[in-house]
Amino acid sequence: MIAAVLVPLEKYLATVYRPDCDYVDGRLEKRNVGKFEHSELQRALIFYLTLHAERFRCWPLPEMRVKVAPNKYRVADICCVRRRPAAAGAEAGIVTDPPALVIEILSPEDTVPQTEERIENYLAMGVPFCWLINPRKLDRAYIYEPDQPRRKVTDGILAAGEISLNLFELPGFEDFE
Repeated sequence: MIAAVLVPLEKYLATVYRPDCDYVDGRLEKRNVGKFEHSELQRALIFYLTLHAERFRCWPLPEMRVKVAPNKYRVADICCVRRRPAAAGAEAGIVTDPPALVIEILSPEDTVPQTEERIENYLAMGVPFCWLINPRKLDRAYIYEPDQPRRKVTDGILAAGEISLNLFELPGFEDFE
């Protein structure tokens, strides 16, 4: 068994990892890199959310580090923010205010329970809505809100306050069939 190597927070914040990884209490946690379906859904979601950013009053950002607790940083597939992350300081370019929405897209190697642990971190930091989407089964997405049971979405319509979309009407959806 290989012992986990602890990494100082300052080193994590100053290092660019390819692909980026989460930081949990001094440990680096590898994230599963998306395959084609993951990337294509991420692209379609960002395109749609960007088109409607003014109406939704938030901007979608892919693969952003989000500080969910003092010693815990998660890299969101997509987070929709109300304002830009700080431009200077140790946490420059890192989302430290709760996003309006975090979207996690399952990769083939991901499990729902391990992804739900990430979602619990986002909700605990104050994120009001998280979506969990499986690109291979769009009719089985989930909406998470603080102190609420997860809601299964079978009609493809996801909502998060003023943000809403129909997964089956995303640009390029025909590529997922």
